[in-house]
Amino acid sequence: MAWADGPLTTSVRWRYIGKTTDDTPGGTDVDGFTTEHLKAVNYFDLAFALNVTDNATMTFGINNLFDKKPQLIGSSNAEQANTYPSTYDPLGRDFFFSVDFKL
Repeated sequence: MAWADGPLTTSVRWRYIGKTTDDTPGGTDVDGFTTEHLKAVNYFDLAFALNVTDNATMTFGINNLFDKKPQLIGSSNAEQANTYPSTYDPLGRDFFFSVDFKL
């Protein structure tokens, strides 16, 4: 969702990852996974873009605004950082800044 007011655009992004269950029958007895169920997760991101001139835009933002920690999956399902880094946010809150120029 974004709001524009003159040269300033403010945007908020909600990233929702639904709950999931290991689909291997038998749970920990068969596949060795220690975590069979992962809860739903909500991440919120905030960004501001300012048109400084007709040819330059500055953008500042925060990803994972509330510093939501990733769900741990246990050593038996060991992935990188003991979670699924391609799905969940293992880095926590991070900031970014950019300047775009048009020629």
